[in-house]
This record gives sequence, C-alpha cells and structure tokens, in this order.
Amino acid sequence: MTSSKWREFIPESYLRLKEHYTLSLLRKDSIAGMTVALIAMPLSIALAIASGATPIQGLLTAVVAGFLTSALGSSRVQIGGPSAALIVVVYSIVKTTGYNGLYLSMLLASLFLIILGICKLGSWIKYIPLPLITGCTSGIAVSVFALQIQNFAGIQLTSAPSDFIQAWTSYFDAFSTIHPYTLLMGIGSLVIILLIQRFVPKIPWGLFVIVLTTGICFFFDLSIATIETQFGHFPRDLPIPKLPSFSIPPGQWPQIFGNAVTIAFLVSIESLISALIGERLLKGDTPRSNCELIAQGISNMASAFFGGIPAAGAIPRTAANVETGGKTPVAGIVHALTLFCLLFFFFSLVSQIPLTVLSAILIVICWKMFDITLFSQILKAPYGDRIILIVSFLLTTFIDIKAGILIGVTLATFIFMRQMSKASKAIPLSAAPDSVKIYEIQGPFFFGNDHILKKIIPSKVLILQMPYVTLIDVSGIFALQELHEKCKKMNAHLLLSELLPQPLLDLKNFGFIDLIHKENIFPDLLSAKNKADELLL
Repeated sequence: MTSSKWREFIPESYLRLKEHYTLSLLRKDSIAGMTVALIAMPLSIALAIASGATPIQGLLTAVVAGFLTSALGSSRVQIGGPSAALIVVVYSIVKTTGYNGLYLSMLLASLFLIILGICKLGSWIKYIPLPLITGCTSGIAVSVFALQIQNFAGIQLTSAPSDFIQAWTSYFDAFSTIHPYTLLMGIGSLVIILLIQRFVPKIPWGLFVIVLTTGICFFFDLSIATIETQFGHFPRDLPIPKLPSFSIPPGQWPQIFGNAVTIAFLVSIESLISALIGERLLKGDTPRSNCELIAQGISNMASAFFGGIPAAGAIPRTAANVETGGKTPVAGIVHALTLFCLLFFFFSLVSQIPLTVLSAILIVICWKMFDITLFSQILKAPYGDRIILIVSFLLTTFIDIKAGILIGVTLATFIFMRQMSKASKAIPLSAAPDSVKIYEIQGPFFFGNDHILKKIIPSKVLILQMPYVTLIDVSGIFALQELHEKCKKMNAHLLLSELLPQPLLDLKNFGFIDLIHKENIFPDLLSAKNKADELLL
C-alpha cells in the first residue's frame, strides 16, 4: 500500500490504472480524448500564432505537454497545452529576447514549478472560494464563446480578435461578410449536438458531428473554411529535442529571470484552477496541487526541449474532456497521442474538418461551463460572495483571467478579514464583582480586530478568558502589551485564562509570558478567579 507521506506526489494515472480499469472506461476515455484532440488542434494553432510562435510549435506543445500533464498530474481530466492566459506574455518574450530567451525562461519557470511542488506550496488552491472559481469559469466561458463567432459564422476579419470587446466590435464592423453556408452549417451542427444529447446521449456527439459535417462538406463540395484553408500545410518531420543556448548577453538574465517568474505564476494559477474545475465538474475530490505543479514543471521543461511554447492546464479543453465522457487521465493521454497521429500521419484528413463545426462544439462546451444554476444561487448568497462572483466574472470576461484571479483573491481576502474582525469580540461577563472584571475574547485575534481591547477599562483585577482565540498575530500581541501597560499604570493585575496551545506558544516565543509572568496564566477561569480573590485580600 502506498505511504500516505508520498501519495501527494503519485500521478493520478498510476493510481487509476492500478485499480480495476475496465474496457467501458477505456471506451469513454478514448472517445473523449479523440474528440478533445480535434478541438485542441485548431486551438493550439491559433494560440501559437497569437503568441508570436509558429503553428507547429503550438501543436508540439499540445502533444508533449498534453501527454505529460495527464501522465504525471494529479487530475483525472486535466488537459494540458497552449493557454490563452499566456498569449501576451509569450508574445512579449519572443519579441524582446527571441525564441532562445523564451526557452531559457521556460526552463527556469519549470524549475520554479517543481520546487514549489516539492516544497508543498501548491496547497494554497484550497483557499480559493467557490464564488471566485465560478466567476472565473463563467468569464472564460463567455470569452471563449465570443471568440468562436468568427469561425461559426464565417466572418471575414483582417486580424483575429484577442478579447471580448474587440471581438464583438470586429463582428459588428464586419457583419456584412457573414458566410451563409458557414453559418447554416454551424447552426445545423448545434442542432445535431442538442438532439443527440437529448435523445441518444450514449452517442459520442462531438466525434459524430465532426465526421458527419466533414463528410457533407466533402461530398457536396461546400465552400466552407477548414483547418487546411485557414492554416495551410505543416511540416511533419519528427522533432529532435535539444537544449537552448546559454550564451546570451549578461544584461538579459534579469529579464529572463523575471519572465520565468511570470510564466511560473500564470502556469500554476491556470493549471491549479483548471484541475479544480475539472474535478468539480466530475463532482470529485480536490486535486493534489503539489503533484500538479511538479507535472506542469516537467511538461514545460519538455516543451522547451522540443521547441514548444509555455503550457498550462487548459480550462476549455479540460471542460470539453469532462463533457465528452473523459473519466481518467487515459483520456488526456489519448488526446496527446491522437494529436501526434493526426499531425504526422493523418493531417490530410483532419485538415478537411470545417472550423464552424469545431466552434459549434466549443459553444456547447461554453454553455455547460457557464453553470447558470450555480451562478444564480451564488447571486442569492451573502453580499461578500456576490461581490467576489461579479467582480471576478467581469474582470475575466473584459480583461483576462489574471486580473480576475489576482483581484478576486485580493477582494476575497479583504472580505474574509472583515468578516473575521466582525466575528471577534471582547464580551464582559456580568457575574464578576466590581473589583474584578472578566472579559471573554471570542474569535481569532489579529490585526483586523486588535482594537477590541482598547475600550476595556481595568479594575483592580482584569481577567481575559481566551478559550476561543484560535490564533493570535503580532498585532494582537502588541494589543495585549498595551493593555498590560495600561493595567500597570492603574495598579491593576492582568490575568489570562484558558489559552489554547498555539496562542500560548506564540505569546511565549514573543516574550509576552515573561512580561506578564507565568503565575498570571491559568488553565481555567476558576483558577483565575481564585487568584483574583488572593490579590484582593
């Protein structure tokens, strides 16, 4: 049996295949993996081009990073590959330091990710609240939906839109260029998908609609944009891994180091949230985040060796994996192997897939990603949760997921601190005589509520009962010191009772116990009252 100490780092693929893996699971995983591969191919190409890289670099990234993410990661359904959140960063790095600078930044970022995982610093993901995850997921769904309209309707644009506002502005300006056949094929694909999901859900709807519509376009020779007409032919020579050159001007190293930190930060956030969303869609457990970080580090290192671009867990493709039946990491491995075969052996067939059909599939996935029931429920939640949901949704939709996560986490932190400070109180106990005042401190005692002691006016003996103080920080300790000084000036005695082990240890390490003396610390209120009676004699 695997030791619980090391289970944190064991890939989910090993754990799943070690169990009773059935032919039924293999069928579901294979269908999901092949379907996601067909979706990932044009997305990987488009993301690579938008990042300033070549289409083949995007596809190699999807193959290499996609395989290693599923083989080594902790999520059952995580799909790795090029990420929209990294487009601007990669474009800037390629422009300023070239591809060699990008590869060096990726290698450093990979080391950072592996170190973060080994040091078990990925557990921070459990502190991300549900409203923030829902807001970011819904924002991504809306953003991805907006970017699909161009191919869905065959709109002719001079450049591909990169964000929500630019997309709809461009569509409005180019409304007259809508291609009727393309739009009808896209609508027809949507109708077919919905009918299959409604009446024959056992049929793999994604794969079915791709085969059907591709056949229709081929036999009727319809003039509809395909992968080939959009992106052309690609060289299909097997890549040889190689190290980047370390001979660069010394002045570039600080820039490369900074780029590496940025890549590691974005990859970790995107991947951990993507894994969390995937498990939530499966109604499973929280993924082991430290294992996931190590997997992402290894994936990006391998991607750099093969001349790819930075990779992360891809939320739309992960959601597509779940929605098309993926159950275990085998689906992600099949996705990567399918991409490899499509790229090097069957690209002439795959290149005939209409782009509008792939957009229709992604539109369905976006609808499922936007959990309108959960979104509506959170809108009925307490005020703070509603604010987090709306802010993270709007920022992710109109700016990017980085802004949604960073500002959402910051906002959630402030709201949490405010709630904790409101929950913490100093309650007077009326049973005490006038010469002895007893206050019970409730809740954590930290910088957000250290003011609760300022209104206390000591009598001859002041007892602070602290059985519910689960933590105390330096601001809380200084507040206790100020109260102690106030007691000394008024010739009053300060006694503490029922301190929990951790706050007691913190006070001891800080030197407050030596200041107040051990004999003024009591295990229970009765002992403190007896001491108060002695002091009053």
